[in-house]
Amino acid sequence: MLKKQPRSALLQLDTVNQLAIRAAGPRYTPGVKPGAPNIAIEYLVDAFDALALVDGWRDRMRQHAAAIAKENEHREVLINRLFRRRSATPSQLLLQVSELLVLKDPQLVRQGVFQLRRNCDRVVGRIRQESEKLWDLLRTLPEGPASNDERGRIQSDARVLDDLARTVEGLVDYLR
Repeated sequence: MLKKQPRSALLQLDTVNQLAIRAAGPRYTPGVKPGAPNIAIEYLVDAFDALALVDGWRDRMRQHAAAIAKENEHREVLINRLFRRRSATPSQLLLQVSELLVLKDPQLVRQGVFQLRRNCDRVVGRIRQESEKLWDLLRTLPEGPASNDERGRIQSDARVLDDLARTVEGLVDYLR
């Protein structure tokens, strides 16, 4: 019998598959060995979980949101200044993820994912734009002890922005 709240849709499907294999017998399943190792193909597991809207998909979304929150807190003042008066911000992305996690209707989830992807692309674009400005500014600063502190600050800010952009891009890649 199928579980009411499966942890993973693949586990639920495995139960059904095992019943079918036993019913078919060895004549129809000669290559199936009960003790053989199984290879989990992660992107297929993710796709199946996302289609089934099970806990595995929601857990991965929480992981991506936690990573964005962690990167966002490193330089909160810099990031807040960068996204002042913008509708798509890293904080807004976190809010969208939390709203998406409680949706049950597949159509609403699809719409929410589309909007989240679009906002992620906007956030990454803004971060990359600012990061490039900082790296260009760093290249124009004169070498020497007088500008070392400023060079270090600019380089640190650019790296924080690059890390945040990569983290948000990880969410975008997962959503595609």
